[in-house]
Amino acid sequence: MKTSKRSASRARRRGIRPTGNFCRAMLLSPSQVANCLATMSDKQRELLTVQWLLTGTVSKKGFAVLVANTTCDLVTEIKTLQKPSGAAYVLISCQLGNWQHRFVLPLYDARVRDYLAVDVREPLSLQLSCAGSEEAFIFDLLIPRHELKSILEVGRMIDLKDRNSLFWEWANLMGDMLAPAGIPSLSATHVVRDVDVSALIPEGAGVHFHDEICLEDAA
Repeated sequence: MKTSKRSASRARRRGIRPTGNFCRAMLLSPSQVANCLATMSDKQRELLTVQWLLTGTVSKKGFAVLVANTTCDLVTEIKTLQKPSGAAYVLISCQLGNWQHRFVLPLYDARVRDYLAVDVREPLSLQLSCAGSEEAFIFDLLIPRHELKSILEVGRMIDLKDRNSLFWEWANLMGDMLAPAGIPSLSATHVVRDVDVSALIPEGAGVHFHDEICLEDAA
């Protein structure tokens, strides 16, 4: 798949647990990626040569857009959003035509900061899988280092004691991200109409976050 702007040129298929339009993102550490590699064939290991891997799920409709447009440009954007509590989030958007996938990552999660602080020679890697299927695409995001450094400067560790307030702020953000207008279109010729969101649950943020995801999965 060709890419434009800040996205890269790799598109490969692999399996991952599917969910719905709003799903839990996963951030696999280098050791977790290594464990996955241990169970793969030599050919598969050659295809997955990354340190960290960010994974998300898209609807069957969204994945069909990816499959049908493997020769088209996938436009990507990364930016930060800081909320009144002081919590900051990284928003990674990928768009093809009227469809957009959005990753929402809490910058106060140490895993996210480690993911963004990868070696300068390593690209940021993410995987988009199809709900209800074992197929997935893996992409490299070639983002200038100065942009990553500026993002890390925005995020800061926050007090997680007030978990209820943090949860409601997070839930409201999810509502915004699920709306097509939550992030402006990355294309000058297309309006966003279909949205998939993959959110990383903040580590240590409390049981409410996990309960919300369980309710969404059961819906």
